[in-house]
Amino acid sequence: LLEPKGTVLESRKRRQRLATQVVLWVVPLLCSVWFAAAVFFPPGAQDRVPALLWTPGSTVWINGTVTCCPKPSLCSEGWAQLWLLIIARLSAFAMYPSLVLVFFSKCHATLRFLSRTFVAELLPLALFHGTHTFHGLVFASLALLHTVVHIVRWALRDEIIPYLGRWAGMSGAIGTTLMVAVTGSMLLPRLQRWP
Repeated sequence: LLEPKGTVLESRKRRQRLATQVVLWVVPLLCSVWFAAAVFFPPGAQDRVPALLWTPGSTVWINGTVTCCPKPSLCSEGWAQLWLLIIARLSAFAMYPSLVLVFFSKCHATLRFLSRTFVAELLPLALFHGTHTFHGLVFASLALLHTVVHIVRWALRDEIIPYLGRWAGMSGAIGTTLMVAVTGSMLLPRLQRWP
């Protein structure tokens, strides 16, 4: 009459996947994005709530124009540039948890050691290749978004040529090219099997 909804093993796998996503990705993601967002508050905001804003704010309104200038290479004037800077900064900091998981999921000696501890009860260590694949895709997508948004913002500020001539612009172009090559080479076989 009443059939069990799943085995104990299936329940454990669901619990492990949830723990992996929440503890290893969602919580660090929220913390790093919140840390990045603090610069978009007004300059005195950190003094009022230092427990919530971990970095000083840099957004000011001058003659009706919003300006955010946390450092010279990240200055933005006007709403369009500010929104592009927000997307670029938040996407950069959102990459960090995925970057850690991409590398951690391929640390086989560490994973083997952890599989002999209580951690194996909490995390699906045997299924970390799927974690590697998923977070590799998340990281690559965010990195591409970050790069495109910066290029558009630089173009709006007429700074694209100077930045591409600097170390930050050159290393970004090289990094983006290599990232697209690596992730593309890993996605190509999957795309070829697409119906």
